[in-house]
Amino acid sequence: NFSGQTASMAYIDTRTVERGRYFTPSEAEHRANVCLIGDTLVQQLFLGVDPIGKTLRIGNDEFTVIGTIEKVGSVLGQDQDNFVMVPLPVFLRIQGPHTSLTVNVKTSAARFEPAQDQAQLILRGRRHLTPGMENDFFVGTKESYMALWRSISSAFFAVFIMVSAISIIVGGIVIMNVMLVS
Repeated sequence: NFSGQTASMAYIDTRTVERGRYFTPSEAEHRANVCLIGDTLVQQLFLGVDPIGKTLRIGNDEFTVIGTIEKVGSVLGQDQDNFVMVPLPVFLRIQGPHTSLTVNVKTSAARFEPAQDQAQLILRGRRHLTPGMENDFFVGTKESYMALWRSISSAFFAVFIMVSAISIIVGGIVIMNVMLVS
């Protein structure tokens, strides 16, 4: 997983830097080819060697490893430690300006609603959306992700019930035919 981050992500991200450091605003501003890597890459590429200061090649670009992020493990079968993080301007230079972006905002519970409204206003302004136009972006909250999870799990449960019912009916027909033949 290759991602671009702002230097302020160090204060938002729940993962901590295990060795080394996060990149600075100056490194982001000057588009320095520096990166942080997850534990999976540390184990695959630098086993037994300190990766800090080493060079990592991604495509045609070389990056200096300035930090490693603590091991998280996997969630739902997805390895959360297989990633490279670079400054956002470097990411945009490599991936192009039309790549999908995720904006993370951290605030207190009391200031959540105003912060969410402010984020939407900023995004609408950046995307030149006039009043009355629908958002062409998604603002996800814990509640929206929980609602999505509930709808997915309820759909899965409904399919499971249907498959079980069909299996019981087919089994009953098979037993009825066996009894009829005997």
